Amino acid sequence: MPQKDPEHIIDYINRKTYKDPKNEFWKHYSKRNKTYHVDNSVFYCVNCDSMWSKVPKYIDSLLWRIYPKGHIPSFNKKRKKCPNCRSIDGRT
Repeated sequence: MPQKDPEHIIDYINRKTYKDPKNEFWKHYSKRNKTYHVDNSVFYCVNCDSMWSKVPKYIDSLLWRIYPKGHIPSFNKKRKKCPNCRSIDGRT
């Protein structure tokens, strides 16, 4: 019986990484790395003159973060009270 030659490593890699539309892995791959505009989630607090944003829980357990003054320009940002100022005002 003739032996079958083993597949060359380059052919193996090409076969495994080919973006076949029928392959389940590649169907969801393009949806995983979607980008979004950070400006939509960064706000300017009028009371304390700082920038703040909503962040995922694995970044900050408070679910929001205040950035140092002068690091992010406030031009064209939505004006909202930060959660810190809201809690000081008595509205949680």
